[in-house]
Amino acid sequence: MKWIMVLALMLIIALASVTAYGQACPNGDFENWTIHPYRVPDSGWYTSNPASINAADTLTVWMVPGIMGNAAHLQTTIIGIDTLTGMMGNSLGNPFGNRGGMPCTHRPDSITGYYRYHLTGNDTALLYVAFKKMGAVVGADTFKIHGSGSLTAFGRFAYAVTPTVIPDTVIIAAWSSNVVHGGAQSGSWLELDGLTFTGTDTPQVITNGGLDAWITDNYDKPTGWQVLQTGNGASGISQSSTVVHCNSYSIQMTTPADVDHLNNKAIITNGKFTPTGTTGGLPYTLTSDTIAGYYQYSPTGNDTGALYITLTLAGMWVAGNYTIFTTNADWTYFEVPFSSLITPDTLRLDLVSGSSFHEAPWSTLYLDCMQLKSTLSGVGELSAATANPIAYPNPAIDELHIALPHAFAGNLQATIYDVYGRTIIFQAYESAPSTLSIDLGSLNAGIYCFGLIANGTEVRGRFVKL
Repeated sequence: MKWIMVLALMLIIALASVTAYGQACPNGDFENWTIHPYRVPDSGWYTSNPASINAADTLTVWMVPGIMGNAAHLQTTIIGIDTLTGMMGNSLGNPFGNRGGMPCTHRPDSITGYYRYHLTGNDTALLYVAFKKMGAVVGADTFKIHGSGSLTAFGRFAYAVTPTVIPDTVIIAAWSSNVVHGGAQSGSWLELDGLTFTGTDTPQVITNGGLDAWITDNYDKPTGWQVLQTGNGASGISQSSTVVHCNSYSIQMTTPADVDHLNNKAIITNGKFTPTGTTGGLPYTLTSDTIAGYYQYSPTGNDTGALYITLTLAGMWVAGNYTIFTTNADWTYFEVPFSSLITPDTLRLDLVSGSSFHEAPWSTLYLDCMQLKSTLSGVGELSAATANPIAYPNPAIDELHIALPHAFAGNLQATIYDVYGRTIIFQAYESAPSTLSIDLGSLNAGIYCFGLIANGTEVRGRFVKL
């Protein structure tokens, strides 16, 4: 009897391990989100807040009282290996890339305003002004803001600017630390107010240069996923409660508009974004599996979305696969099988809203009910109409939740079995809920199966009770 108990315990541990690895698609139904509100200067200004919220759930730019009305506070924070520098600008993406900007039809000779600052060590804040004519740069200046280290009261500044001709566009950006030459220090900050141009020509008004008008925006991030951020406040990722297939939410991925017609694409990964690409992922050791889910796609032109699957071992690629998402106005089931001759240690999933071959802002991809088939063992092959329910958490402690796709409607019978096939728990519903919640408090630790019968279709899965 003792060896049977030991064997059973080993089996529970082994299955729990496989199940944990089988959950390399966390939050695949996109039910769990971090929704972080933040404020941004109105009228074409962008801030580093989306990037800093994505990296460390913190703000790097916020509104403070100014000379008259409001001002902008930019602050540098170092959290772990991440240096988060406060940035504000009217350019899409990296301002030094000279994209975007605001109209400017005069030739000023200086930019003026008011500032306060506290700069730690040898750190310097930066102010960048670039003028463009028909897309070409016709004058660019970078100003270091520094002095005795701190300026506790607002003081006036004036920096000479050098457009060579009358421009049509101007880019203005500021940072709380020196992002050009490095040396950023945690705690360095800069506050700006009353930005304006002066010169012998008719004064050029900087749109919302007084930084009095602010609007509230939200940064949406699905739990367990990383969102690609370029710093322009337009990741294209949002939580959807209106276009849904499972439970309460799906993910909406919309390619952001770009005034310079560069295709940013909305991108998420369960790995990590780095300056050289996407790396990492979550632990995974199966050599064969299938990921399934539902999607809708409304492209601009001939655009296509995609899911990329990458298996790695010790950081080296060993296998992968992908699928392309094309136009579908209704929820459409998909499956992507993958296999490897080498046992991997990591699985990464990358989802994109558009193709690199098309410049197509506003292409929109919805995804829901994503799961790995290894997390459940069904009765026979699944069809588009009877995709696997999603059971979580697995292993479970006190309660098991089973998310049902819309195909499970009407009368529903849910049964929990032990490994001998004996019925332990039975629940019946006249109208199937979107999510079943089953109390496991009366169960001993072990391996169990669940069975669901609806519309003449039976689907089974397994889980571990700890």
